[in-house]
Amino acid sequence: MVIGIILDVVENCIMINDGTGKARVFTDEASRYGPKTPVLVIGSPKRANHETKEIDAEVIVDLSGIDLKHLNEIRNLRGEVERIKRRILGGMSGVR
Repeated sequence: MVIGIILDVVENCIMINDGTGKARVFTDEASRYGPKTPVLVIGSPKRANHETKEIDAEVIVDLSGIDLKHLNEIRNLRGEVERIKRRILGGMSGVR
């Protein structure tokens, strides 16, 4: 699952950027979407190289109207909570 902005649409494929890199998303419904549209993609990874990942889409959801700035803030906060949990749990491994 990935959330990103559509960069380009070509035949059966949309190219998205999630802020960490690019992914080529294969779908029979690519023509329904346009560049600059925020989307949620759920699918199966096909392959990846250092520059671009490839995903066979099962579901694509148009997220137009959603403030992605807040979504990124939530994602960052969740990551911080997970780091704190690991640090706390790691420190408790020697406590009985």
